Amino acid sequence: MRMIACGDIALCKGIESMILSREQGELAKDFRSIFHEADIFLANVECPLTDSESPAWDYFPTLKGKRDVGRILGDLGVTIASLANNHIADYGLRGLEDTISVLEEQGIAWVGAGWAPEEASEPLIIDKGDCKIGILALAQPEISAAKRGKWGAGVLEYDAAIKTMERLAREVDVAIAYLHFGVEFFEYPTPHQVRFSRSLIDHGALLVLGHHPHVPQGYEHYKNGFIAYSLGNFIFDMPGGTHKFSRLGLLVKAEIEKDGIKSVEVIPVDTSGGNPRLLRDDEGKEAEDYLRRLSLVIEDKNELGKAYYFTCKGNFNIFLGALIQYGLKKGNLRRIKDLLLAQLWPQLFQLRIDLLRFMFSGDALRFEKMRNVGSTGLAGRIWRGFCGLCSLVAYPWGRYLEIR
Repeated sequence: MRMIACGDIALCKGIESMILSREQGELAKDFRSIFHEADIFLANVECPLTDSESPAWDYFPTLKGKRDVGRILGDLGVTIASLANNHIADYGLRGLEDTISVLEEQGIAWVGAGWAPEEASEPLIIDKGDCKIGILALAQPEISAAKRGKWGAGVLEYDAAIKTMERLAREVDVAIAYLHFGVEFFEYPTPHQVRFSRSLIDHGALLVLGHHPHVPQGYEHYKNGFIAYSLGNFIFDMPGGTHKFSRLGLLVKAEIEKDGIKSVEVIPVDTSGGNPRLLRDDEGKEAEDYLRRLSLVIEDKNELGKAYYFTCKGNFNIFLGALIQYGLKKGNLRRIKDLLLAQLWPQLFQLRIDLLRFMFSGDALRFEKMRNVGSTGLAGRIWRGFCGLCSLVAYPWGRYLEIR
């Protein structure tokens, strides 16, 4: 049996216009035969599919596509849709209900959302021939999370997910974790994600597939399983990034049998412009080399730690930039308040705590010296000086703050 999995599909903005203005067969045409040859095509539906014009909030960005546009999913061959993501509740309860209705009208199974936290976090179990497959779809807790008795996206909590995976693996032949997690726009998973993903394999998962960062991250074979930390986008109206492969996406093609995963192939995809295309010849080889370089970092604990420091620092700089933009330039107090409250989301709070640990342990200064040779500009010198001061203040107990 063959399974294909991709990352984020958001049928909104320019993608919606593209679908409504041209033949649907033009979208992702390089992949139609691959998808329709698969027994399972798993995708993350990153926005509600609804004709509602009433967003649930105006203080965070919202996404949606019209119901009619949702028919492209069946046309592409999607068989299972995950709704576990940070945008699925953008148009309230009606948005979720409409999305599920659009999927069910096309015979597409769905997972990762529900009318109560327990339902939203429940895995999907399907039978394909003589093979029973279980899919656990969860999202790191953000604004769409089903919590405190509410409807929404299934919430990723590491300990609970491990227990659910252990139970699921006993009930099925092949258990898969399909997770909306990670730091947006950064190329590496966090050490916490790596440990957690490997623990999922230890507790019975055979595939762990991530999405949410909008960029690809590395992948690895671990024991008898396979982990792809971020599949990036597949269909998403997003401008170009900082380098040639910023809008690279990944397809994972797995051959599955009752006794496990027989083979896994990673297919790099160019997603720029929102219409994905297959990379061929030299372009494809360059992308594969880039992915191998990312993956080598995951295998090296020290290199992963260094990459994680720059992720923590880079994400904090994005936060400061947003505060300056909305505070000093626009005076948008509501936006400032919500930016500050978002820092309490578990994944962002962890980044802030770990940045402090890097600074007080002395690792921040060490990593800065390794990356920056000579002058780094006034801001860089001030930051390095501050990191040096923190490490002096914490000496000698700073070594106990090192991230392992």
